[in-house]
Amino acid sequence: MIECFDLKKPVVVLCNDRKNKCTGWFCYSFSAFISVILVISLSGCGCGRKKKADSSSSSDGAEPATRMQDKQYVAELDTHRNDQKVVARERNKLAAEKEVCAERIKAGLSAEVSQEDFKAALEKDEEWQRLEKIQDLRDKDVVDVLREARETVRARMLKEKRKTEAPAGS
Repeated sequence: MIECFDLKKPVVVLCNDRKNKCTGWFCYSFSAFISVILVISLSGCGCGRKKKADSSSSSDGAEPATRMQDKQYVAELDTHRNDQKVVARERNKLAAEKEVCAERIKAGLSAEVSQEDFKAALEKDEEWQRLEKIQDLRDKDVVDVLREARETVRARMLKEKRKTEAPAGS
């Protein structure tokens, strides 16, 4: 007589049959073992990063396949993006200064002042005029930085267009 556990009942069941010898525990432990092996094997295969393309093909002076593979072009875009961040940061600081100035002027006026009177008081204030001039310069900087970025992209697109049209015309 062999003792084995019946999983449906929390008590020990005595098995008289040799064929039915603790098959419940064996099946569950075997399936758990197989599950662990399966998870370990799947986690190690096919889930890693893709390998980079052969560096030998790009180092011999060949043109990159796409614009984003061209390191010089990507560096130019990064430069333009960083310039835009700097200008945006300066504009945000200026907007905060203008808000503080407007609050200072509004505090000096009566509570029931009209919008036109408030704007007139702003125009008379020297600090507000200085901040307006700085904002005009910042707006011109934004336009210039965006224009340069557009020209970089446009020049690259025209270069690609000429490159694709050249073999067709030959």
